[in-house]
Amino acid sequence: MNELLSFLQKKNRCFLDEPLNLHCSMGVGGKAKIFVLPETIEQLVEIVEFCRQEKIRHLVVGNMTNLVFDDSGFGGVVVSTRGLEENVSIWNNVFTCCAGMGLGKVAALAAKNGLSGLEW
Repeated sequence: MNELLSFLQKKNRCFLDEPLNLHCSMGVGGKAKIFVLPETIEQLVEIVEFCRQEKIRHLVVGNMTNLVFDDSGFGGVVVSTRGLEENVSIWNNVFTCCAGMGLGKVAALAAKNGLSGLEW
């Protein structure tokens, strides 16, 4: 686990024993052993590949909306893609963004660019 912490702390915003209820829209859940907020897609790929190679339990989540964690927490690595929201492209009326971008921001950008389909 020390190797994992060393790897993660060099690359990203990494937090130990992070309360997940602070990040979930439902405000429910225990602590993650390790909580990581990568800033780039490359960092996300590196983290997931490292966890897979080392057989470390991990979970990749988006903006953590409508997500509930058990009060006992998660004994592995929770990787939130929330910090990847700057990756947006609109081409030929197709809107693409990273998981973790807030729905309100997605809707506002789509409307600003004359796109529809996100209405309730």
